Amino acid sequence: MIDSKNKTVRQLKIDRDTMAEVTVLGMLGNPVGTTQMQISIAHGFGDGREESCGYARDAVSRLLQGESIDF
Repeated sequence: MIDSKNKTVRQLKIDRDTMAEVTVLGMLGNPVGTTQMQISIAHGFGDGREESCGYARDAVSRLLQGESIDF
C-alpha cells in the first residue's frame, strides 16, 4: 500500500489459503462467473502470465471490497 501523504510503502500480506470470490472459466476458457475458493487458485486460471495475474488481481480486489489494485 502506498501512502503518498506520509510517503510510506507497506506490504499487504494475504495468506494463500484465504477464501475469496475467484473468477471461474468455462470449457472454452471464457469467464462464466465467480465462486468461493482459495485465493491462490485464482492465478491457476488463464495463460500463466498477464491473464492469470489479472484473475489474481481481481480476486484480491473483490476480497478488499472493490479496492483498486494497480499491480
